[in-house]
Amino acid sequence: HVAISRAGANYSWAERAMKEWINLSPNLELKPNNRMVISYVSSDLLTGHAVAGSMRNVMELHDTRRFQIYVFTVKPDQAEAAYHDGHKKVGLGNAELVDASRAEMSELAQWINDRGTHVLIDCNGQTGRESLPAYSMRPAAIQIHYLGFPSTIGASYIDHIIGDRVVSPPELVGWYTEKLLVLS
Repeated sequence: HVAISRAGANYSWAERAMKEWINLSPNLELKPNNRMVISYVSSDLLTGHAVAGSMRNVMELHDTRRFQIYVFTVKPDQAEAAYHDGHKKVGLGNAELVDASRAEMSELAQWINDRGTHVLIDCNGQTGRESLPAYSMRPAAIQIHYLGFPSTIGASYIDHIIGDRVVSPPELVGWYTEKLLVLS
């Protein structure tokens, strides 16, 4: 799986590299209100997908006094439904929804960077409407993969992966390109 993940990550990037590459500087400063900015990117957070069900409590539990939360949705029907129904109903908590469904990867990376994102969390991995090329432009200081793809991404531009001892067994950690953050 590791070789396939690495090949996929490199193909995603190489396919779009020449058309879209921009060089970004990750934000390291806190906003004036001392809140850290966390941005999520997903095609599944506003749907009936298992990722959405798993993330609803996470989204509701963010302390908005300490964190500014953005959700970049990369699936067109997802954004339209959320705007129509009101995003509170779909489990975003106080996150600000950003429709990135029609954005080029360089635009997505720039939008993430422009919002002062400190921590960027990918909830797709290599599952179809992935946004890995945007991550390769380094729009945030810390880039993490969580939940949507149960394996290493195989890309040097993803710093960490959040997993548990079942999905990410300790004996396989040496094969991961990311540093493993273990849920207990």
